[in-house]
Amino acid sequence: MQVEKRDLEWAAGEGLLDSDQVEPLWAGLRARSTGTELSFETAAYALGSIVVIGALSWFTTRAWQIWGDGLLTLLLLGYALSLFALGRDLRYSRGLALPGNLLFVLGVALTPLIVLGILRWSGLWDASVVPPGEALPGVQRQYMAMSGVTVLVAAGVLRRAPAPLLVAPLLVAVGAFLLDAAAWWVAPGPVEWDLRRLVAGSWGAVALGIALRLDHRTDDDWARWAYLVGLVYFWGALTAGNTESELLRFLYFLVNVGLMALAVLLRRTPFALAGALGALIYLVTISNELFRDSLLFPVVLVALGIGVIFGGVAYRRRREAIEAWAHRAVPGALRRWLPPER
Repeated sequence: MQVEKRDLEWAAGEGLLDSDQVEPLWAGLRARSTGTELSFETAAYALGSIVVIGALSWFTTRAWQIWGDGLLTLLLLGYALSLFALGRDLRYSRGLALPGNLLFVLGVALTPLIVLGILRWSGLWDASVVPPGEALPGVQRQYMAMSGVTVLVAAGVLRRAPAPLLVAPLLVAVGAFLLDAAAWWVAPGPVEWDLRRLVAGSWGAVALGIALRLDHRTDDDWARWAYLVGLVYFWGALTAGNTESELLRFLYFLVNVGLMALAVLLRRTPFALAGALGALIYLVTISNELFRDSLLFPVVLVALGIGVIFGGVAYRRRREAIEAWAHRAVPGALRRWLPPER
């Protein structure tokens, strides 16, 4: 639930607050806000970041062939340092935390390109052509260097400018490093898809564990981005799995139902979105097999869609009762570990 100033003014009009408390309370709430609520400002910051990433990607692709490794590497390094400096100015001098943190993230995102440029410039880059699905030790070490340095830079930025948003690039970089390390471990040879899924899913589970550990232990919501990154790795690896076995499909469905249950217990919407999407993928797949080449298939899809909508409406109406029942259903020994109970 989002609170706006007019809500406080309404509360003052209803006698729930003194009118002279509205301004200081609103100022305090704005100061405590993490700045990540959905608003026009947030959308503008996000859109600007996407434009910067797109422009730099296009520029790097075109300029690498024209200017060469050395000049482009220095230019990218200058870009990154400028982003860090501007982000620091926005966050600490102007009090604009969210755009400042986004510029920090963009600076970290340039790190792999800078490392790539240094490797090419120094002649250490192995230009061997790697067949699809294969791994060569030399090439994988280069990828590990790119992701490993990114981990160090992301950790350094997070240490110097602590903010929940900056947890995301660090966790993403660690996941990329682990995937590169797994490919290096089996090189030379083919990198099995199941190995990538295992590493990604395992790291996602670890990131979710880190988020659970952080949840409700600090004033700022440090767990939010850890939950999101962990969920992307874990649910993505789970969804990319083999769907040949009916048993594995049903287990996938049960895991997604479990994610929806976690959404209620942890009060985290991304779990509900991922679980609902995964459950819907399972139901649509089963419906397609049962009603293949039948006019009933679109009817079943419509019914599933309407069912999801009405499920959301029912949950909204009985949210407090459902959450209370879910918490009562958890054994007492485990309930105390739930973030809302800490």
